[in-house]
Amino acid sequence: MAVPGPYKIRHIHCEAIAVATNKTTSSVYRGVGLPAAQYTMEHILDLAASKLGMDPAEIRRKNIMKSSDFPCTSITGLNYDSATPLESLEMALEKVGYAAFRKEQRRRARRASTSASASRR
Repeated sequence: MAVPGPYKIRHIHCEAIAVATNKTTSSVYRGVGLPAAQYTMEHILDLAASKLGMDPAEIRRKNIMKSSDFPCTSITGLNYDSATPLESLEMALEKVGYAAFRKEQRRRARRASTSASASRR
């Protein structure tokens, strides 16, 4: 139910496999499955941004819910009473210095590409 997260998703198709074991890989904790659901959604957004040639933050801005969208029910039936997803995204991008971060990523990628090309010669 948590896969859509704070994003405006109109259609969804999920498949899951459940396995029972007495050899647990992690201890009991509240919200089991939520980290995996959120990772899945964020990874899908990164893949979509790459395929569309978009900045990862921009695809999130275009698809994230705004505080005015609440209350609402997600496509999977999860009821939300209130939240500030867009405002939280903008605050996180500002705190991390997103523009400078992306610029540094591009610089390092160019340098790595140049080094790889030079080592092949």
